[in-house]
Formats: sequence, structure tokens, C-alpha cells
Amino acid sequence: MRRIIVVNPHRIWYLKSTADFYSRKHPVPVKYDWIFNRFLEQNCVAVVSGGRTLSPFAGLFRILNLNSIDFTVWKRINGVKLPQVMSLENCTDEDVIFFFSYGNIHYSSFRKDLISHELRAAIKKSAAQKIAHVSHFCYSSVEMLSGLKEMGVNSVIADAPIDVSSRLYERACQRANHRPVVHVLPFRPHSRFYQEPSSSIRINKIALTGSIATCQDPLFLDTYGSPFLQPLRATLAETALKYPLYFDSFLSTVSSQSIDPPKNAVIRTINDLTAIARILVRPKGGGQRRLPYMSNQNNAVYSRYVAFLNGEEVDEHPSVGFVEGMASGCVLIASDSQAYRDLGMKDGVHFLQHDGTIGGIIDKFSFYLRRPRYMKKISQAGRSLIINIKYDSILERILSK
Repeated sequence: MRRIIVVNPHRIWYLKSTADFYSRKHPVPVKYDWIFNRFLEQNCVAVVSGGRTLSPFAGLFRILNLNSIDFTVWKRINGVKLPQVMSLENCTDEDVIFFFSYGNIHYSSFRKDLISHELRAAIKKSAAQKIAHVSHFCYSSVEMLSGLKEMGVNSVIADAPIDVSSRLYERACQRANHRPVVHVLPFRPHSRFYQEPSSSIRINKIALTGSIATCQDPLFLDTYGSPFLQPLRATLAETALKYPLYFDSFLSTVSSQSIDPPKNAVIRTINDLTAIARILVRPKGGGQRRLPYMSNQNNAVYSRYVAFLNGEEVDEHPSVGFVEGMASGCVLIASDSQAYRDLGMKDGVHFLQHDGTIGGIIDKFSFYLRRPRYMKKISQAGRSLIINIKYDSILERILSK
């Protein structure tokens, strides 16, 4: 019988609230929680690394070096029942070792030994299938691929076909001398976006959504010549005010350093002790708040506007906002991306494709705004396509390969 062994789930804030996020009351962008919930349904287990602590109670637990305590605290925060295994020696070739690379072997500001050398060696020696989810691969991409190579990971999951369309991924593979097989697992809208859209009258403007982030990785800067991960969003943030008849901006700025714990060890430890006390007196499962782009605010935006633009990342890679908006019945205005084509999306049928210019975006939107019957058909077709994707089946096929 196959086992799914998840490495360090308590460190990944895209799954559940981490202990450090909880201690600092930091919002949680749980856009991959559906993957973890699927694993929980299959009675997965966890293996906890003894390597350098990234987020969880960095002050106190680094002194005590008790990652299992951190894991236990994380389970209590999120109300999760998840057994822990202490060894990978008994794994068979039917088992799957799964982990997120971001937060484990690379980070926005790269830190070594997020997974201990002992666990790295154990993963490499294990007979199990090894799969890493490479979200945020643009941060320290060479270090990420080098870490995967060290652990014998030859299969990765990505949100888009990065092996086909990413210049950065291609250069990083060459430098790390490692090219894993890429399996695409599309973004999935949160369950709250599956509700039937309201039939109320929508605002005839384009809602600009998403966050604007930067990356200071040297290879990223050398590849693109700019630190912006979403260059079109950065451009629209500056120009939207010039075109108030067409755009309403809900763009937010995210600092890659905002999730770092305090550097002072004394302050960290005081924060840790305070958080432990809060956890002990608070009921289980009460630790999550959401970031702006993962909050109910987006539900309201997508249900109120006729169209939205969630500018892609570099190399036209979409973010989770595009499926959330489409599932809400809001018409997507987007670039010509391989990721969209792979889902069967067609311009003028499921979304509106723009040419990357402000004028082109306005002209395309205006053309269809004057044809509300066509706009409604695009809204309905786009929503139907997204909510009928068999996400669970795609994940299962990847795990079974």
C-alpha cells in the first residue's frame, strides 16, 4: 500500500499556518492547502527535519533543537492529525516522498541547511518516488536545483510549464547540471470561489488584482534586467490612475522579507514563549488569517466587476488569481501564455487576450464591453472550464508515475 510522506509540512505557510506566522499574527496565503488536504485524506505521514529552522519559533527551538515540538505545536494550531515517522529506511518504490522546495531547500533570501544533511542523505537513499513542488522557483533557482540533485529528486511539480517557457529555469538547469521532469499541476481556486456567481449588475471596468513582488536573485536580475516578478502589474500600478474610466486597482505590494522572523535572538525567544502561551490557551484550529490576495476581499472584487487583469509573472506564468477570478464569473484579460493554451483556453471564447500594451488592453476590453452578449458567453465558458478541471485526478496521475 502506497504511503505519502510529506517533508516538513509545518514549515510551509502555503499549506497551513506555521507556528511563526501564528506567533506574529501574520496572514497566511494557503493557496496549496487543497494538496495537503488531499494527502490527509490518504492517511499521509510526515518526516520532520533537524536542519536549520526557517520560521517556526526560530529563537527558542533553535536553542532546544527540538523540531518535533515545533511540529506538535503546528498540528495544534491547525487542528491537524498527522503521524510522524522517524526513518525513511522502510520506504518502498510504491511510496512517495513529497515536499515543497520553497521553504525547505531555498528561500527568498537563501539559507543553507533548511533540510538537515542527514535527511537529505536519507531521501537520496530511499527507494521511494521523490517529488518536489517548485513554487517560487525564481528565488535562488540554482541552489534549489542543486539541492534537488543532491537528494536524487528527478521529478517536480510546477504551476506552469516552466521547462518549456521559462528562460530562468533553463539557465538554472544548465548551471546546476540538473534537469528534472516537470509535471504541471494548475492552480486550483479555493472552494469559496466555486459558488454560483451573483446575477447582480457588475461594474464595467477592469479590476487589477494580485500582488507586486520583487526578486533580488542575481540570475533572475541577469535574465530579466528587472527585479519585478510581475512586470505588467508594476506598470499598471503606475498608469491605472491615468485611466480611471477603465481601471480600478486592487494591487498590493509584498516584501519578500516581510515573513522573516526578528533577527534579535532575545526578541525571538520572548516572542516564542508568548506564542506558546497563546497556543496553549487557544482552541485547536484557530490560527489562520489570510493575505489580502487570498482573502474574501477577492471574492467581492471578482463578483462585482465584469473583467479583471491579474498580470502574469515573467515569461507569462499566471498566478492563482486567474482561476479565482474566472471561477467567479469575471472575464479574464490576459497575455498569450503557454499555461493558458495547455488548459484549452481560447481568446474570445474563455478569456480576452491582450498584446501587453495599455492601449491594447483598453481597446480589447472596450470592443467586448460594447457587446455584452459575447462578454457573458466568455464569462460562462471561462468559469465552466476552470471549475470542471479534474485537479485531484491530475495530482493522482503525477503521484502514480
